Amino acid sequence: MVQVYVGKHKSKVKRALKELKGFAKVNLEKGAEKTVTISIDATSLAYYNTEISDWSVEDGTYYLYVGNASNNIVKKIKFNLF
Repeated sequence: MVQVYVGKHKSKVKRALKELKGFAKVNLEKGAEKTVTISIDATSLAYYNTEISDWSVEDGTYYLYVGNASNNIVKKIKFNLF
């Protein structure tokens, strides 16, 4: 299982440190490798903004976490969304 989480650095609203945004079940033999693509649309990063009564996506720094569980992250990638 490959899981992808996203976290928003210095969010305007309270959020979980890591939010599950995608996953794929992959069966591999020991020592085997496989490329897996998991797409995450920017709209999935939105939160409900009570000031405008609609969904908003914050600009700024985010972190992408990849692993097989939320407590077993093997890769952390920083990215900016504008």
